[in-house]
Amino acid sequence: MLMGSLQSWHLRENFERRLKRVDLFKNTKSEFISSLVMKLRPRIAQSKEIIVKKGDLGDAMYFVNRGECEVVVTTPAGNELVVHTMYSGDFFGEIALLIDTPRTATVRAKGHADLYVLTRSDNKKHAQLFFHDFCQRPKNLRTSNCKFT
Repeated sequence: MLMGSLQSWHLRENFERRLKRVDLFKNTKSEFISSLVMKLRPRIAQSKEIIVKKGDLGDAMYFVNRGECEVVVTTPAGNELVVHTMYSGDFFGEIALLIDTPRTATVRAKGHADLYVLTRSDNKKHAQLFFHDFCQRPKNLRTSNCKFT
């Protein structure tokens, strides 16, 4: 029982540090970060599995816990090109927590990948005031259609 508690505590602390690295959450209260960590859901991706697809509407951000994920673009000739690789501790898709906008790239698992997911609906009620305040600061966004739905 004690070992499980330590692992759980360690995992929460680890993800609190990761969330604080996200620009979106840098200046938020520790209580808010802790509550977001409790909303994280595990997801396992198989080798070459598409996690997010360019053009699809996003509603979640992802944290790479173990494994590697590749950002893939299609060249004009129709070939796939890996433009970036993400490793344990990296994250992607955070703008999807704020606005309805199409994904700008495709991300797939390079091999087996353990991810954690935070969706907009998971923290909608809890975070509505925070996101409303954030959207009022246009310097933090590259788009003006900030909409928390």
